[in-house]
Amino acid sequence: MEKASNFVVAAHKLPKVSILIASFNRLPALKRAIKSALQQDYSAKEIVIIDDGSEKESQVFLERLASLSKFINVYFQKNQGPAAARASGVEKSTGDFICILDSDDVLRKNAVSSVMHIFLNNEDMELVHVNNRKIFKNKIMGVSRYPQKENQSRFVRHIFLSPIVPFKHSGMTFRRKTMISLGNYDVQLARKVDIDIFLRFLTNGKKIKLLEDPPLVDFIQNTGSISRSRIIGIRCWFKIIDKYEQRIIFRTLYKSLRTGSELGKMLVEMIRYKNN
Repeated sequence: MEKASNFVVAAHKLPKVSILIASFNRLPALKRAIKSALQQDYSAKEIVIIDDGSEKESQVFLERLASLSKFINVYFQKNQGPAAARASGVEKSTGDFICILDSDDVLRKNAVSSVMHIFLNNEDMELVHVNNRKIFKNKIMGVSRYPQKENQSRFVRHIFLSPIVPFKHSGMTFRRKTMISLGNYDVQLARKVDIDIFLRFLTNGKKIKLLEDPPLVDFIQNTGSISRSRIIGIRCWFKIIDKYEQRIIFRTLYKSLRTGSELGKMLVEMIRYKNN
């Protein structure tokens, strides 16, 4: 009760949060994501949508939506990939903080307010991430609960060694100025931009915290192109490992482990989704 009352008292001077969505087609999922952003109980917000070259149907919908809501700002660009779309979104956002929402995921109603409570009570906090529920065909497949690690060097090592990446992009919220000072998203990465950003915050000594309970994002899984995504992901992992690990022996070790992990997850996903 104390947390809630503190939050209400400060409501008249809340810092602005930009909920950033990079979109590319998949209109039904996008509508669901936008609805969840609009329903946030945090009042000082805007929704920034960067459309990365979607088909006409999606563009018409977004144009119409932007004309109807004062909270939504939509920008269109030729297809350049999710990293370029998010980098553009960071630049165009006007919020003090940016909350990332993948276009096929859903924020729980109190997601932004819960995350912002951490920032409002910790002036040195730079990034907050959250746990999530995994949803497939409207069924809850499980809950991803990530580890809370205080030691930054161990956390970096854990990211490279763990079969499951210990954070999720959706719901990740950071200070906009800090993100820009660290160079924004790497537009050369086709995948795994969340890992690159997380490592950049960690290796630059920025304070990061996991908001443990409850899960604040519904991660909507689909069978769209599991194999293709995993193979592209392995290539991106190699680029990231080369960027953050200078020791050749550890580079080789991490690359071998990531390859085995990604291929193993691809096989498990294909079997699981085939049976559902």
